[in-house]
Amino acid sequence: MRIKKLLRSRGYDIVRYHSFFDSTLKPLGIQTVLDIGANTGEYSKEMRALLPHAHIYAFEPLHDCFARLSAALPGDERFHALNVALGDTNEESVIQRSSFHPSSSLLPMSDLHKTLYPKSKDATEETIQVMRLDDAVQDISFETPLFIKMDVQGFEDKVIKGGPDTISRASVLQIETSFVPLYEGQPLFDDIYQLVRSMGFVYRGEVARHYNKQDQLIYQDSIFIKA
Repeated sequence: MRIKKLLRSRGYDIVRYHSFFDSTLKPLGIQTVLDIGANTGEYSKEMRALLPHAHIYAFEPLHDCFARLSAALPGDERFHALNVALGDTNEESVIQRSSFHPSSSLLPMSDLHKTLYPKSKDATEETIQVMRLDDAVQDISFETPLFIKMDVQGFEDKVIKGGPDTISRASVLQIETSFVPLYEGQPLFDDIYQLVRSMGFVYRGEVARHYNKQDQLIYQDSIFIKA
């Protein structure tokens, strides 16, 4: 703190460098963000700090997390929270609520996940609403360019299949993709890439990688750009 004050007194400032924003989002002039799997709103708040004028639509199915998400950006008229999970159907369903709530999923957790992340292994059931992305946003007129972030614990392929029209309009996708099955029936990186590549996107690296203790890549936040 003292160093920052000293530098500011001499006309300098220290700010956090956000390489993905500076290299990709900022040059595109992103106007709308879809935060799919928003949890309690940390990513939405990060995007608001980086994109002060963008519209942000945040989707979160867990009821208590949604309550916190709704209060994440008070008074922000360009922030919209929706209490729904996204998939390839419109229905009421049951989510496996993990003891570590960001790991909650519509898919059963794999034994590997429980071994790697034991604090998340216990689960209870919660009834939620699921909608297709294209149906959930049919009454929304997006300002483009559009950026979609997706973090849905193994349900990524269902979100993509339920939102082809919306996703095809995006300029950039950030999707959490796994290289090992953390949930039963989960698509892995190659499966997701095949889906989005058929929609005109190309892989352009990642913003975060997660390894196990043996230095094996487990999952990452993959970036796909519209070709």
